[in-house]
Amino acid sequence: MHPQQFTAALLDAATAAGAVLRHGRVDGLLTSADGSSVRGVSVDGQPLPADAVVIAMGPWSDAFREPLGLPPIGGLKGYSIILEPRDRIPAQALFVDYECADGTRPSPEIVPRPDGRVWLCGMPGNDALPADPARVSVDQAACRELARIAARLSPALEGARVIATQACYRPICADAMPLIGRAPRGDGAFVATAHNCWGMLNAPGTGLAMSELLLDGAAACVDLTPLDPARG
Repeated sequence: MHPQQFTAALLDAATAAGAVLRHGRVDGLLTSADGSSVRGVSVDGQPLPADAVVIAMGPWSDAFREPLGLPPIGGLKGYSIILEPRDRIPAQALFVDYECADGTRPSPEIVPRPDGRVWLCGMPGNDALPADPARVSVDQAACRELARIAARLSPALEGARVIATQACYRPICADAMPLIGRAPRGDGAFVATAHNCWGMLNAPGTGLAMSELLLDGAAACVDLTPLDPARG
């Protein structure tokens, strides 16, 4: 899977069906006078009324923890690289337990993509989640270590050109379970986040369950009880 192409395909399908994509910075929630219900969001200082608001902002969903009564949502930082090998790589993905000379044990994951490139992750970071996603930094030394590990694991990846060095924060709760459902506080508010490293895999099912919850009042495709944002 190519995350950017996957996301673009979903957006194209949604907009073709009538959805509107609006870019902007969310300043906060619009609430009723007594604060008991959510009536929309403020985007770039402008009110955007809505019958329902779904918070699906990865680890940055934690910004709404207090008003919506959500459990803490942390961000686990990790680095990844994209390699362009000389020869075609088989489609098998590798999940590896690797021990470095200094005794550290990263868990590299090697995922070939249909375009012939290879995505590799598995080097954690300790930086705190920045308030602005644009300020996520990349540790080039960590990415060089990933390239070194790739060359050690497979001769086919030795000397492969590194075409991208990246960093991300995976959203996670204390129990490592996603938050999918109605927010504990604020009628009209919903949340869909905390999928840890399985966001892309679980995105279609999460979207279907949320659409059923919003339109029909309950999800029919899956039991959301274990994922209830109000769970203890």
